[in-house]
Amino acid sequence: MRILNTAVLLIALLTAGCAKMPPDLTPMAQTAWKQTQVFKAVDLIRDTAISANAIVVPPLLDTKVTGLTVSWHRSTIIIVNQAQAGWQQIVLKSFDELGQQLGQTNYAHVAPYVVLARTLTESIMAMRSATSPSEDVIAIQKATFDRSLAIDDDWLADHVGWNK
Repeated sequence: MRILNTAVLLIALLTAGCAKMPPDLTPMAQTAWKQTQVFKAVDLIRDTAISANAIVVPPLLDTKVTGLTVSWHRSTIIIVNQAQAGWQQIVLKSFDELGQQLGQTNYAHVAPYVVLARTLTESIMAMRSATSPSEDVIAIQKATFDRSLAIDDDWLADHVGWNK
């Protein structure tokens, strides 16, 4: 199991490392690009929990723990999508809260992806941008958000009877 977790982490980090920011982006577009990378990393946390619940028999994560993770993911992406500024601190705190909610054993399955998402979030905090994003950037972020939220809603409806 440890080998599988290490392999998955290595693949995730290599994949994230391959996603190079285009060099000609404005400062605001750079921030938006990194914000989209945070979305992807947070999606990895959710996707890992869902896979750990569905693929392995017996499941590595039970449905309740997976539901907590999917609900956390849903809340986190809503915060990132709706907040104009300051969402990074809230998201960083939410990573700690996720660890507390899941407990050490369950958290170990998603911890590598939390480290990735935390690093990306902290890198955004290090950037300063005074301009507003373009309409194209906002549209891309909204589409990413909508797709990700739909996955959460579908999983929660199918597995824990959640209705939005």
